[in-house]
Amino acid sequence: MSFDVYLQCFRNGEPTHFKRELFEAIFLPHSKYVDAYRKDPSFLGVDYPDGSGSDIYCGHDTDISHLTFNHGGGEALFQAMYELAKQTRSVIYWPGDTPCAVVTEETTRNDLPEGFPDRDIAPVVYSGTDIIKVIETS
Repeated sequence: MSFDVYLQCFRNGEPTHFKRELFEAIFLPHSKYVDAYRKDPSFLGVDYPDGSGSDIYCGHDTDISHLTFNHGGGEALFQAMYELAKQTRSVIYWPGDTPCAVVTEETTRNDLPEGFPDRDIAPVVYSGTDIIKVIETS
């Protein structure tokens, strides 16, 4: 993937947070850089057995409102993104043509701010593979 993919959490049209522990439970087991992450928790590199992976930027705060996935791709990575988005009712989006966002359940749309790109048309996805398919068509 030659562009960034974002995961962001909203409630009632406003950014909100989820616990860093959720992020860590999903992504930390797939990192060779745990010691570096413990020193600087704003960044985590992940690598999966299928060759996928990403650089993930997550800020320093205890709670996380958004993530940036950079230099990444692959089914295992997108499945992990899906799992976090599902648990946190977050939106996943990227630069591109419509649609350039996905949600994991219909009710997530109601939490997105008015004017959020593709708020009303972002497809509901059920797996990381579904996310990849939408990205490939945008």
